Amino acid sequence: MSKKPRRRANHRPDRTKYRATPPRGAGRRIGRNPPIWLSVALLVFLSVIGAALLFVGVRFLTELRAQHHSPELSMTVSRCRAVHHDRGRTVDCVGTGRPGGSGVTAGTWRFAGAPEVYADGTVLRVRCTPDGECNRLTVGRHALALVLTLAGAAMTVLGLSLAARQVVGLVAPHRLPRPPSRPGTATVAALLLALAGSLAYVFT
Repeated sequence: MSKKPRRRANHRPDRTKYRATPPRGAGRRIGRNPPIWLSVALLVFLSVIGAALLFVGVRFLTELRAQHHSPELSMTVSRCRAVHHDRGRTVDCVGTGRPGGSGVTAGTWRFAGAPEVYADGTVLRVRCTPDGECNRLTVGRHALALVLTLAGAAMTVLGLSLAARQVVGLVAPHRLPRPPSRPGTATVAALLLALAGSLAYVFT
């Protein structure tokens, strides 16, 4: 009897023996990650926006501090005008008052950004600069200044620190510092410290 030829065993490795077969295109997705320079550029752009917000917030805080140190005066409204624009409207009022020994000009006073259109003859308690630019101290203005300052500081520090970490990780990964054990606690402490410093700057 003639022996049947034995079939050669297929010695190809079983890819599904130890793990599932990777889907198609899985190896290609690795190369689709954004380049390091793009991540750094976006983080630097974030820090630039934060610096702009920080500048505006500090400017508002400076104006509030100057108004806290200026005397409170009575202003009699002469007229108010509402200016309409795309985002809403702003109210500008002019009037006169008695500066006394405050050093404020005795001419016409201007109250830009008034909360409402006041009737002629309304007496307001305002704080004015020597050139007659007046305003009122409100909780909303303080909150806006603090939010801009804290948000700007947080965005600036976060953007610059992450960008520096990306660059160091690319150039010298062995010098990359370890992340803090409790980043949330450190962040909250830094924000509270910045908030306390801002309030102390305004009211002292």
